[in-house]
Amino acid sequence: QQYPDSPYDAEARQLLARVYRHLKSYSLALLVYKQTLQKYDRNSKPLQAEIVPELFFELGEMHEETGEFVEAGEAFMQAVESYNHPIDHKNTPGYIIKSHFLSPEMHHKAQNYDVALESYKNAINIYGKTQNEEIMEQVFWARYQTGVINANKGDELKALNIYTELIDQPGYEDKLWKILATENQRTIQNKLSYDDYLKE
Repeated sequence: QQYPDSPYDAEARQLLARVYRHLKSYSLALLVYKQTLQKYDRNSKPLQAEIVPELFFELGEMHEETGEFVEAGEAFMQAVESYNHPIDHKNTPGYIIKSHFLSPEMHHKAQNYDVALESYKNAINIYGKTQNEEIMEQVFWARYQTGVINANKGDELKALNIYTELIDQPGYEDKLWKILATENQRTIQNKLSYDDYLKE
């Protein structure tokens, strides 16, 4: 309150919001995040606005903690949209990369299947050829989830193709996404076979 123009203002606000989150005073944390974003999101000084993407990311985490998955998904996407640097560079912050995958995950949880599917596809397109094993693991999970969503939407053949592509990846036999893809592939194949049997 005493030093609103201090260069430490944005970081002090961020830390205050984190304290409220830690205390589970979510309404107060939300107020601080929103006030800080309002102050710095359209700031004419680019260096001061650098904190905005990380604030959106933390806001997304908080919404996830409180079960507000749609709001979480939107906050993670705003983290990406407000980041004014390359999103696939070796120095891209981890929270920006995570935001690409967390946004569709939140919309998936909220059963916003179309939004989730498009967001997953976007993340896969951006990071699908990365050499980073940790990011590639997220890509494989994203591909698996697109199969799950397509199956939920009733497009079982598309889901089957996605699962098959994952299963055909050499190696990764101990990875959960591959094990689940194998199980889901078998389930769909059995269902389709039974449907064909009933038609006969």
